[in-house]
Parts: sequence; structure tokens; C-alpha cells
Amino acid sequence: MNLSQLVLTLLLAAAATTSIVNATKQQVQDVKLLKRNKRQQRKLRNHQQKMRKLTRAMSINPIPPETSSPVSNIKTSEPTPSPVSNIDTLEPTPSPTEDPTNEPTEVPTTNACDDIGNAKETRSGVQYDLRVFDDKSCRDGSGQRYEYGEIDNIDNFDDCAETCVQDVPSALLSHFRGIDFVCENKDRDSCRCLYDAGTLENNARSVASDGVFDSTNTDGTGKGSVGGNGFFGRFRRVGLLEAEDQEVVCVKLESSRLVDVDVAVA
Repeated sequence: MNLSQLVLTLLLAAAATTSIVNATKQQVQDVKLLKRNKRQQRKLRNHQQKMRKLTRAMSINPIPPETSSPVSNIKTSEPTPSPVSNIDTLEPTPSPTEDPTNEPTEVPTTNACDDIGNAKETRSGVQYDLRVFDDKSCRDGSGQRYEYGEIDNIDNFDDCAETCVQDVPSALLSHFRGIDFVCENKDRDSCRCLYDAGTLENNARSVASDGVFDSTNTDGTGKGSVGGNGFFGRFRRVGLLEAEDQEVVCVKLESSRLVDVDVAVA
């Protein structure tokens, strides 16, 4: 093989590699779009179910129409005002001591953190019980943070809990420890599904092909249950941990249990 043939072969190989990389990137983007469409469809179905329940409740207990009291046809004579015996004795009405203000009443503001509560999600016969644990990032028993996969632009915590259980590769769920819900940003909230250290790297191929996460962070070294039984788990609220730079709520995976023995665990 001469030099020109070698160069041509290398150019063809490079072009083929570029084509494969571009096709893979497009496939990942398509999978992400499909996942987001599924989340939107679930939200629409949930909204429709709520509306149907509300409609049924209103049909069972309709709101009674307002009834006006009957007006009497009997003419009533207005009482004659009694004359004032001495006008000079009337005291003038005192003027107000303070000028009235037109300041509007302050309306309390709320954000997504105010609406976070406990949640339960079931997948393949296993129920995952999630409970609010702390107003800081989740830590293990030694005070270490977990690695996580992050989903951006989550509307609320219910969607976050559903995504962390229903949409991720099933292999991750055996090392799933909870959720850090980041809710300080008015424009977008983010959802962090937390895992034992090494989980995302050990399942890198399925995580990449699944495409549910917008980003991942594998710096965390936390392992085991949130809080654990260690020193940091018992005294997590006394300021021993560094301050958060975001408003984060830690939601712990309290338990996972089989609820339908006929369905195999994914």
C-alpha cells in the first residue's frame, strides 16, 4: 500500500468515525426527547384525572344556588328624625390623628420548596417510599454527599420523584438513596437523583443510552442510607456541615418493598 492509498484509507476511516459519533449523539437526543414527551403525557393524564374527580365531586355535592330573602310588599313609613334641642352642644367629629396610607398589603411568596412532601412511587412491583429529611443536601452517615444524575426544568417535586423512579435505568434503583430537590431558582428547578458512589460509572453505558439525565456528577463519595447512624447523621442540624449555596431539600429513600409478588423486580 502506497502513501496515497494509506492517506485515503485514514480519511475514510475518520469520516466513518465522525458519522457514527454524530448518529450516536442524535440517538441520545431522540431518547431524551422521548423521555420528556412521556413525562408531559403523564402530567396531562394526572391533570385529567384530577379534573374528572373534581367534576364527580361537584355532581355528588352540588353548590346550592344563592336565594334572596323575600321582599315584603307592606309599605313602611320612615321614622321622623327627632329635632336637635341645642345645636351648640354638638361636638365636632375629631380629625384622624394619622394620615391614611395607600401601601398595598404584602402577599406572602411561595416557591417549589414550600410544596415538597412525602411521595410513593411503584415500579415493577417495588414501592419506593420517599420522605422529607432535611433542608440541606442529603449526606450519608459520615457526612459525605452522593453522586447524582440531574434533570433540569422540573416543574415540581412530584415530577421529580416520578422521574427518579420511573424513567431511570432499572439497574440504578438498587443503589438509589434519595433526592436533592434544588428549588431556589424562580426560572427553573432541578431534580437530583442520588446514588451510592460508583453507581453511575458502573452503569455508564445504560445511563448514556437512556438519556434521562441532563448532566451527572460523580464527585460524591457517599454510600448507604441517608443520615445513616453516624455522628453526622445524628447531628446534621447543628451547623457542623458547610453552608449550602442553594436552597435544597433532602428527600430520603426511607424504604423499598415488594408490593406485588407476581411482578418480577426490574
